[in-house]
Amino acid sequence: MTGSGAGRPARPATDQWTDVPGMMIPAEVGKGTPSYGALFVATFTAEILAKKDDWGGITQFDILFGGQPGHPQSDNHRTFAAMPGEWRSVTVVRAFHFDDDVVRRDATVKVQVKRQNGVDFGIQNFLLKVERYPVTTGGDTVL
Repeated sequence: MTGSGAGRPARPATDQWTDVPGMMIPAEVGKGTPSYGALFVATFTAEILAKKDDWGGITQFDILFGGQPGHPQSDNHRTFAAMPGEWRSVTVVRAFHFDDDVVRRDATVKVQVKRQNGVDFGIQNFLLKVERYPVTTGGDTVL
């Protein structure tokens, strides 16, 4: 499962967490889906530009799975700065495990960005790749 935003710059307007346009991949777990549970691994890569006045800016990226933050979680993992006027490549990898259950649940994967202190921010040439590994019980894949 992949989503791409190549060539489309996105510019969040607020200092709040904002969905990156086009970086959402619908998914579900439970009865009637490819598996009752799953381990999802998401990789997001992009070029960013963040600046404030003559200094580099700070932005944060995170990946949500069914509205819940992925792992590992740390403010240090998701903060990036670039020198003024310089596009920089960033990659974020997150994982999330949905337990084996027949109840159908949302597992939609989406990327969010948050700029810090009103920095000018841009993102381009971005890609989200999601891998889904079915949860197994007793050595058998649950279908």
